Amino acid sequence: MSRASSNVTGAGIEIEFPQSDIDSVFKAMAAGQRELGWTLAHGVKKVAWAISSTLGTSARIAPKYRKFYADLEDQRRIQEDKLHNKNMRSAGYLSVKGKDQLFVAKGKTGKKLYFRARSEAQAKKHPYVIIKNRGMAKASFSWGMKWLGRQGSMAGVGKGGKFYGSKYIRVQSDLKGANPQVIITNRVSYILDALRGGPQAVDTAMERAASSLMHEIENTLRKKLGMGRE
Repeated sequence: MSRASSNVTGAGIEIEFPQSDIDSVFKAMAAGQRELGWTLAHGVKKVAWAISSTLGTSARIAPKYRKFYADLEDQRRIQEDKLHNKNMRSAGYLSVKGKDQLFVAKGKTGKKLYFRARSEAQAKKHPYVIIKNRGMAKASFSWGMKWLGRQGSMAGVGKGGKFYGSKYIRVQSDLKGANPQVIITNRVSYILDALRGGPQAVDTAMERAASSLMHEIENTLRKKLGMGRE
């Protein structure tokens, strides 16, 4: 049977799915074997796809930019410098060029990150503000599907997220013999926080996977029988 696990801050978490959800998946697999001629190995792979897909759909994608703001004390200093320069020019002296404005952004851990920029527009281009790896959690599950032969959605994922997402997912599959299995290990440290619904999104992944499989089987049968979707 396919299993999913994630490593969080170095501690492995093995997800235990409710027996009722596991039973639902087995029923869906049995229906696929009976109605569509799936092999057991193909059914296990289908379940792994469905779980990865539902978790990937649940994964939030961060905005392009971290929240940032201008430091109020520094803003007062800039206003004072502007007034001082104006007085200097009025007196016939050269004005002194002021420093760039001080901005503050919040990092992943909530730590304040201070940086200077000429304007808000320039501040948005600063490395402290741009979230380069946005969507990495979603991408990791999509890569998991790809390793199993199916392309997952990476809509809205940034370039860094797409690249590093592949580094934080591990798929082990043995689809030969009487006991085919797929083990999916996600090593994104904040993976549970990235899922809409948190741990509950993981707990219901098997249930949603079973529902998705049954819909797929029903739709395939309708097409074979020349029936449209109701």
